[in-house]
Amino acid sequence: MQTLRTVIAIQLAIVVTGLAVDASASEPRATKTIGGVAIGASSVDVKKALGEPTDVRHTGDALDPEWHYGEQLTVFFWDRGQQVAEIRSESPKACTDTGVCPGATISAVQSTLGASVGNGPVSEGSNQYRSVEETCWLDVVVHKGRVSSIALRCQP
Repeated sequence: MQTLRTVIAIQLAIVVTGLAVDASASEPRATKTIGGVAIGASSVDVKKALGEPTDVRHTGDALDPEWHYGEQLTVFFWDRGQQVAEIRSESPKACTDTGVCPGATISAVQSTLGASVGNGPVSEGSNQYRSVEETCWLDVVVHKGRVSSIALRCQP
């Protein structure tokens, strides 16, 4: 009887270990940056990475100011410009560190990021994915089968 318990325990451990390995292997990579800019970066860090913005807009909102880099990238700050709170791109030149770019196909997004939050397939409209920060997410907007914009967003 003791031998049977030992065999069952070993088989159970093998199954559980196998499931854990399979789950981690299929785990999609979490997005950290867009266009080389990370959430929480300082304005100095952004200027080091991208140079001077082409346009600065003061909105008076919680996300103020907005730094625009042509049509390529917009960086939103909070804490009166102290930290990056959101990064948005509509240009294939400003991609995520995981390789998702505006213009990408749904299948490319699915193979790179996996299922969206809620485990649904990538679909037309807004699709959210986890990020490395607990209160942040990647928003991938799809229009006519292609990514029209990407944004890395956070809650304060």
